[in-house]
Amino acid sequence: MRSRCFVHVVASLGGALWRKFVACIGVLVARLFSPSLAEERPVLILQTGHTNAVFSVSFSPDGRTIASGSFDETVILWDAETGEMRWKLKGHTNDVTSVSFSPDGRTVASGSWDETVILWDAETGKMRLKLKGHTDLVTSVSFSPDGRTIASGSNDDTVILWDAETDKMKRMLKGHTRWVESVSFSPDGRTIAWGGRDCTVILWDAKTGEKRWTLYGHTGWVLSVSFSPDGRTIASGSNDKTVILWDAETGKMRRMLKGHTDSVNSVSFSPDGRMIASGSNDKTVILWDAETGKMRRMLKGHTDSVNSVSFSPDGRTTASGSFDNTVILWDAETGKMRRKLEGHTGSVMSVSFSPDGRTIASGSKDNTVILWDAETGEMRRMLKGHTDSVNSVSFSPDGRTIASGSWDNTVILWDAETGEMRRKLVGHIWLVTSVSFSPDGRTIASGSGDKTVILWDAETGKMRGMLGWRTLAVEGVSFSPDGRTIASGSSDKTVILWDAETGEMRRMLVGHSGWVNSVSFSPDVRTIASGSTDNTIILWDVETGEIRRKLVGHTGGVNSVSFSPDGRTIASGSNDKTVILWDAETGEMRRMLEGHTGSVTSVSFSPDGRTIVSGSRDGTVRLWDVATGREIATFISIDAGQDWLVTTPEGYYNASPNGDRFVRWLVGNKLYPAEKFSNQFKRPDIVAKALRGEKIP
Repeated sequence: MRSRCFVHVVASLGGALWRKFVACIGVLVARLFSPSLAEERPVLILQTGHTNAVFSVSFSPDGRTIASGSFDETVILWDAETGEMRWKLKGHTNDVTSVSFSPDGRTVASGSWDETVILWDAETGKMRLKLKGHTDLVTSVSFSPDGRTIASGSNDDTVILWDAETDKMKRMLKGHTRWVESVSFSPDGRTIAWGGRDCTVILWDAKTGEKRWTLYGHTGWVLSVSFSPDGRTIASGSNDKTVILWDAETGKMRRMLKGHTDSVNSVSFSPDGRMIASGSNDKTVILWDAETGKMRRMLKGHTDSVNSVSFSPDGRTTASGSFDNTVILWDAETGKMRRKLEGHTGSVMSVSFSPDGRTIASGSKDNTVILWDAETGEMRRMLKGHTDSVNSVSFSPDGRTIASGSWDNTVILWDAETGEMRRKLVGHIWLVTSVSFSPDGRTIASGSGDKTVILWDAETGKMRGMLGWRTLAVEGVSFSPDGRTIASGSSDKTVILWDAETGEMRRMLVGHSGWVNSVSFSPDVRTIASGSTDNTIILWDVETGEIRRKLVGHTGGVNSVSFSPDGRTIASGSNDKTVILWDAETGEMRRMLEGHTGSVTSVSFSPDGRTIVSGSRDGTVRLWDVATGREIATFISIDAGQDWLVTTPEGYYNASPNGDRFVRWLVGNKLYPAEKFSNQFKRPDIVAKALRGEKIP
């Protein structure tokens, strides 16, 4: 009856009414079938910042966004008003040294030690182009004023001019006799200035590629160059601690600015040309009067070298990036700090499962050891006691004690249940790189940069013996499953097998062409796996010392190797950001696990061999399914364990009471606070389900 009435009404409509009706129906259908806020799945964006030194900062032309490039191999786009992280751009395979916005603000260019320049879409964060042509690390990138050309400077002593629309090289400029450190276009686009390690600034004709001037005056490397807005003046910063102002037309020195007490890494003019900002290794930013050369203000707040400075388009704000992993926004008029954009996670250097598989221990560059519940993903305990990076963690065979080795030269023994420090073992005279328990739990072996392995009594903490004979630092140590042998890998490229009872050297294994970072015995004690900076894993016959097999597949140094409990699989973590699972019998690659955005420093199998945990310099601990290679969950310690997060690839998460402050949701191009979707995605029950290996929605 209703359908007949509807048809009757529609049929009775005529002319304009009919057209209105059709239009309304069209809008209704469009709304029904177009994605809405509720229908588009939010993307979890964690506000954890950079995990390593910030080397370059740049404002977008509208002043709303700040780009920062870091030694953590990423570029972050920040909201200049709120300080929130909009995007973390991942694509480089080495440190990002320079970032620059195109004049229209739509593109971000980044240069890296991976010898490439990447062009990113500033709105979506997606990679547009990767420019390849340099044969050494890229130190600087700059757009021409019309946005059509990108200049990149490199340690291959060249500057390349690229077509910003395509990946084609327009021209290669050669002139410096040593590395190019900085490039900059003049405001009219006709001139390119670059500074280098030959202590000079060279001016080039951007159209013809001809050299116009070579400016001499610095007594140290020229690390940064910048044109004034009117193009009449060039500022250059040098490791001779000075800033020089040059006449861009004649090439003559106008003024030398002295005030820094260490290398000047970056210089930038304010938009009105009245001020110059300089950042230095002395941890300060100085604002100078461009006309008189007098110091207006010194900005103090960073705790390490300032690598980059940039003014906002309105000139009211100065941004500085530092080796302290932060970006600080300063009021250019008063010199007061407005906001600090900081990283909250430290590189994870080591991971280990407890013997019962219920706990994961992670040691970090933030000087802490974190104990994670492997079943729920929650942080159980944070262990504080070291005064420097924790490089190695290991559980005792009974699971009651955790040993941690640190760059503070000590080994600490912790009560795994209470988290209390039981004992601090002091004996090494340099950083401790590796720790390992004997199978009976009575002895701890620690390797160190002091070229020794020390054997400790696990009960009393007393030194039992010292294994020497290394010519360089010991990078990794491991007991054999029967406790009779200790293997140590070294930066002298060898593996040594020691008699655990007498301390005598049994055999030296020679075959790697790089440092040996990690060693691991097979459960049957017949094979040793060693991972090296030569990108390979070698499988050695324990009895004969002969090479059984060399595993080739990583494209970066191998930092960690581990056998599965049944001895059939070997896991390796590498600087290429991957974990590879190998067939221990055939040496074939079974699976490559990808997801980390930094070097993988450590890998460890669960006692049942079903999962593997990996730690990375990206600040995360990740859990993987060995059978499928699927990532199960990511664990993140924030602010040295003050807060924590555990997330699944599907976006479900659990967090500490204050952990939600680091959560944002991206829908389209808009960021929303954690509470917007917390009811839907903050699901400890689903996280626990994922960790149990069950399917989740």
